[in-house]
Amino acid sequence: MYKPKDRGNASLSAGKDFCAFIFIALSSELYHDPERVANNLAKHREIENVDVVAGRWGLVLRVRTKDQGKFYDFLRKIVCKENGVARTSSIVSLKQVKPICLALD
Repeated sequence: MYKPKDRGNASLSAGKDFCAFIFIALSSELYHDPERVANNLAKHREIENVDVVAGRWGLVLRVRTKDQGKFYDFLRKIVCKENGVARTSSIVSLKQVKPICLALD
Protein backbone atom coordinates (compact mmCIF):
# COMPACT_ATOMS: atom_id res chain seq x y z
CA MET A 1 0.00 0.00 0.00
CA TYR A 2 1.17 3.53 -0.75
CA LYS A 3 2.74 5.42 2.17
CA PRO A 4 2.29 9.20 1.88
CA LYS A 5 5.31 11.44 2.09
CA ASP A 6 5.75 13.73 5.08
CA ARG A 7 3.42 16.60 4.25
CA GLY A 8 4.68 18.58 7.25
CA ASN A 9 7.71 19.60 5.21
CA ALA A 10 6.93 23.01 3.73
CA SER A 11 9.35 22.44 0.84
CA LEU A 12 7.03 19.79 -0.65
CA SER A 13 4.37 22.38 -1.47
CA ALA A 14 6.77 25.29 -2.14
CA GLY A 15 5.87 26.99 -5.40
CA LYS A 16 2.56 25.14 -5.60
CA ASP A 17 -0.03 27.82 -4.90
CA PHE A 18 -3.02 26.29 -6.72
CA CYS A 19 -5.04 23.74 -4.73
CA ALA A 20 -8.07 21.81 -5.97
CA PHE A 21 -10.10 18.76 -5.08
CA ILE A 22 -10.95 16.20 -7.74
CA PHE A 23 -13.95 13.92 -7.20
CA ILE A 24 -13.66 10.69 -9.17
CA ALA A 25 -16.43 8.29 -10.17
CA LEU A 26 -14.99 4.84 -10.82
CA SER A 27 -15.85 2.66 -13.80
CA SER A 28 -17.93 -0.43 -13.14
CA GLU A 29 -14.87 -2.62 -13.85
CA LEU A 30 -12.88 -1.12 -10.96
CA TYR A 31 -15.68 0.02 -8.64
CA HIS A 32 -14.98 -2.99 -6.40
CA ASP A 33 -11.25 -2.10 -6.09
CA PRO A 34 -10.89 1.65 -5.42
CA GLU A 35 -7.53 1.16 -3.69
CA ARG A 36 -5.97 0.07 -6.97
CA VAL A 37 -6.86 3.36 -8.66
CA ALA A 38 -6.03 5.32 -5.49
CA ASN A 39 -2.55 3.80 -5.23
CA ASN A 40 -1.79 4.47 -8.89
CA LEU A 41 -2.80 8.11 -8.60
CA ALA A 42 -1.11 8.64 -5.21
CA LYS A 43 2.30 8.12 -6.83
CA HIS A 44 2.16 11.54 -8.49
CA ARG A 45 3.83 14.40 -6.63
CA GLU A 46 0.93 16.77 -7.38
CA ILE A 47 -1.43 14.69 -5.25
CA GLU A 48 -1.37 15.44 -1.52
CA ASN A 49 -4.22 13.15 -0.44
CA VAL A 50 -6.31 10.35 -1.85
CA ASP A 51 -9.44 9.37 0.07
CA VAL A 52 -11.71 6.44 -0.70
CA VAL A 53 -15.23 7.70 -0.01
CA ALA A 54 -18.81 6.45 0.01
CA GLY A 55 -21.58 7.92 -2.05
CA ARG A 56 -21.70 9.32 -5.57
CA TRP A 57 -17.90 9.50 -5.87
CA GLY A 58 -15.41 6.72 -5.19
CA LEU A 59 -12.29 8.84 -4.62
CA VAL A 60 -11.44 12.38 -3.62
CA LEU A 61 -8.01 13.80 -4.45
CA ARG A 62 -6.38 16.92 -3.05
CA VAL A 63 -4.10 18.25 -5.79
CA ARG A 64 -1.57 21.07 -5.53
CA THR A 65 0.11 22.57 -8.60
CA LYS A 66 1.94 25.75 -9.58
CA ASP A 67 -1.08 27.31 -11.27
CA GLN A 68 -4.42 26.66 -12.95
CA GLY A 69 -2.76 25.72 -16.25
CA LYS A 70 -0.59 23.05 -14.61
CA PHE A 71 -3.68 21.72 -12.82
CA TYR A 72 -5.56 21.49 -16.12
CA ASP A 73 -2.65 19.63 -17.73
CA PHE A 74 -2.43 17.24 -14.78
CA LEU A 75 -6.17 16.55 -14.84
CA ARG A 76 -6.18 15.94 -18.60
CA LYS A 77 -2.93 14.00 -18.99
CA ILE A 78 -2.84 11.96 -15.78
CA VAL A 79 -6.15 11.72 -13.93
CA CYS A 80 -8.57 11.36 -16.84
CA LYS A 81 -6.33 8.77 -18.53
CA GLU A 82 -6.07 6.57 -15.43
CA ASN A 83 -7.70 3.18 -15.94
CA GLY A 84 -10.87 3.04 -13.85
CA VAL A 85 -11.73 6.75 -13.90
CA ALA A 86 -15.21 7.11 -15.40
CA ARG A 87 -15.75 10.85 -14.76
CA THR A 88 -14.45 13.69 -12.63
CA SER A 89 -15.62 16.89 -11.00
CA SER A 90 -13.30 19.51 -9.54
CA ILE A 91 -13.53 22.18 -6.87
CA VAL A 92 -10.90 24.90 -6.48
CA SER A 93 -9.72 25.80 -2.98
CA LEU A 94 -9.69 29.56 -2.47
CA LYS A 95 -8.03 29.53 0.95
CA GLN A 96 -6.91 26.91 3.45
CA VAL A 97 -8.10 27.83 6.95
CA LYS A 98 -6.80 24.87 8.94
CA PRO A 99 -3.47 23.52 7.71
CA ILE A 100 -2.70 19.81 7.75
CA CYS A 101 -1.37 18.67 11.11
CA LEU A 102 0.49 15.39 11.36
CA ALA A 103 0.15 13.24 14.44
CA LEU A 104 3.40 12.03 15.93
CA ASP A 105 3.71 8.28 16.34
